[in-house]
Amino acid sequence: MITDFTFPHELALTAIVKDEAPYIAEWLDYHIAAGVSKFYIFDNESTDGVRDILMPYMQDGTVEYTFYPGKYRQLDAYNESLFLHRFDCRYMGFIDIDEFLLPLRQERLIDVLDDIMATAPSSGGVAVNCKSFGSSGHKTMPSGSVLENYLYRAPDGYDWSIFPWKWDAHVKTIANPRRIRAVTSPHHPAYCWNCWAVDENGNRVDGVDNFVPATHRIRVNHYFTKSRAEWLAKQQKGKADVAGLRPVEEFEWRDRNDVFDDTIVKYFEWLKANPVQKREASGYEVFPLLCYFLQELNEHREKDYYQGEIERLLCFWQIGARERQSGGDGLFADLLEQTLLEMCGNALGAARIVPAQVELLLSAWEGFGGNPTAAKKQLRSNLITVLKGFIEVFRGRGDQVSERYFSDVLREFLIGTTG
Repeated sequence: MITDFTFPHELALTAIVKDEAPYIAEWLDYHIAAGVSKFYIFDNESTDGVRDILMPYMQDGTVEYTFYPGKYRQLDAYNESLFLHRFDCRYMGFIDIDEFLLPLRQERLIDVLDDIMATAPSSGGVAVNCKSFGSSGHKTMPSGSVLENYLYRAPDGYDWSIFPWKWDAHVKTIANPRRIRAVTSPHHPAYCWNCWAVDENGNRVDGVDNFVPATHRIRVNHYFTKSRAEWLAKQQKGKADVAGLRPVEEFEWRDRNDVFDDTIVKYFEWLKANPVQKREASGYEVFPLLCYFLQELNEHREKDYYQGEIERLLCFWQIGARERQSGGDGLFADLLEQTLLEMCGNALGAARIVPAQVELLLSAWEGFGGNPTAAKKQLRSNLITVLKGFIEVFRGRGDQVSERYFSDVLREFLIGTTG
């Protein structure tokens, strides 16, 4: 085990947002106080000035902002964040702006995660159950903060099964991003072989639900409805991951206000009184990073290397690219380059991949450099084929924004490369 390597960020959160300007500063400030040091925010065509609110957080490096147009792009955003930043943070969480991670003792999020992950050697992530908060009787948006305005929730053990969903059984994930193959659900990713999620008690959780909710040490406070007026505005925005609007009746189903619960308000006050010492981002140490990755690969490698494993190839490329960028002698990059070219070409021809992976491979093309070997020519051919396939898929969906984007990417790639 490599013990002397520190990641630039202990804990990062990824979120996709659309018109969340009234809420996002509070969400950021709370989680920063709880110990989150990096946020990857994907802006899905907001029109309410959310970028202006994010600007101070972007300027100090806390937020990395990406304008992310198109429909139903939540999973695309999550996977792009995963593949770009899996070596930038020790843990990565995937939550929404109406969700707040809450340790139930006076401790930092990172300490809770470390303890839980230590309970099982094969744990790839922590599945955190939710508590659903209602409107607290508000008809319109009140002044002040979400955490102080919405203090009533559904009772413990409430039988949600009489409704279409069991909301409190749903989990959200904070994971070791190097043990995730891909994010296939907003709630639960696909883990590498011999890895899985655990709850706060170390029990294995498979899928989006944990039907024996564990919420004694950590939970998600989910402020789904807020006031009726806010919920109606949210309902009209549609869903982030799939087509369709939520039924109007869902407000009544979810608006439970049985239990007064100000736990998070008291916890936030404790955080303010005991501020965490912000750690400066550390530099990359290529050799321990490579060793760490080789260990992970050896312990959790799939039997069929090319089925869903292209992201591991991209991690290898990132290691080589970073070593070159840091002024190293290029030894690792030179040793890996030809093999990676062949693997990437084969993987593109054999595996189903997502747009974020293709963009990394386009970057890899530039990073490889050198003479146009047969392997590099094959990689170029496969990249062109996959880009054309994406264009057809988005054309069939009627997603003109994504179709134009990948058409431009293909055109620029053809202009900038030679066979």
